[in-house]
Amino acid sequence: VDLPNHLQVDLSHCQKQARILADEDPDRFLLVEEELITPQYFDGLAAEVGELLQETGQVALAELAVRFALSVDLLSQKLNQRMGTHLDAHLEGGLLYTPAYVARLAAQLRGALRAAASPLSVSAVSSQVLGTKKTGGTHAALVQSTLEELA
Repeated sequence: VDLPNHLQVDLSHCQKQARILADEDPDRFLLVEEELITPQYFDGLAAEVGELLQETGQVALAELAVRFALSVDLLSQKLNQRMGTHLDAHLEGGLLYTPAYVARLAAQLRGALRAAASPLSVSAVSSQVLGTKKTGGTHAALVQSTLEELA
């Protein structure tokens, strides 16, 4: 929106050239809702998400999508591409987790299982560890995969 004013041209010319750039070099330019985005933007976004994760331990993709005005699918794809390089995180069930959060959850699950005097259901263990009466699909996927790793 600022570009036409700076260049003293009509918005339609900028939009046309942005589409041409995105079509000619899709590895360098991505056109999302009339915005031209580069891989460097997603690198910076991944770094910002990493900082947020260090503070909170977990964050929902839906929350990030709203914050950055991107679709959940696009955000998920671009963050997945940067995991291990620009972002140290684990994606499960629509949530991003830090490795420390996953390790802490595994330790809590291991402790709950060792303390159990009788067989427990996954939902009972989840409720005990997460401290809620009802575990939604958000943590359920992580709990399930962590329990499978512990088995």
